[in-house]
Amino acid sequence: MSNSLGMVGSRAFDIVRQIAIDDAWKVYLVGGPARDFILGQDINDLDLGIEGNALSFSRLIARELEGEVIDHPQFMTTSVIAPDIKIDLATSRKETYPGDGILPQVVPGSVSDDLARRDFSINAMAIPLWEEHPKLLDPTVV
Repeated sequence: MSNSLGMVGSRAFDIVRQIAIDDAWKVYLVGGPARDFILGQDINDLDLGIEGNALSFSRLIARELEGEVIDHPQFMTTSVIAPDIKIDLATSRKETYPGDGILPQVVPGSVSDDLARRDFSINAMAIPLWEEHPKLLDPTVV
């Protein structure tokens, strides 16, 4: 990748990355923020995928940012609302739809499972934040 993750520069991003590195969490920048980073645009929010328990990781971030955790257990997602930023986190997961118009059944999965369920190929990319020299994960490249 041509950009350095260190250039992102927000306090929240730095805290997320440091916790991921220090505590060996598999945390990925996903969705719109990953796309914006790749395109060299400013990142104004953080969407994170976690191979592990998103709620536990959210609590660590909230403590550091003096924020509040909002949990959505049905979908294994959480949000951290802090004074200067909202961070959305999701446990990497698989979804199955029992029928049309019915909410999905959600179970934990790998980052590959999680990226495969996303709606657009550019949103199906992830950047591993715990790695010293992260490489873009793009399951749509053959």
